[in-house]
Amino acid sequence: MMARGSVSGVECLSQIELAVLRSVWEGNTHKETAFVLNLSHQQVQHHLRYAREKVGVACTMVLLRRCLKAGMLEL
Repeated sequence: MMARGSVSGVECLSQIELAVLRSVWEGNTHKETAFVLNLSHQQVQHHLRYAREKVGVACTMVLLRRCLKAGMLEL
């Protein structure tokens, strides 16, 4: 469910969720993202899953598009 007045619902994401999404957006694998952010592979998957749940989407690509549209990611 999207926040009231929110276009994309991505404003509720935590800083670590955004960092994981930025890394994935840059083309890193989950394992590379884990290494760069000093996380475990499972933590990366966990943050992506909870980010999708918060925004109410089933797919990471949809989540990335919403973040891009909201200006949280750059081309």
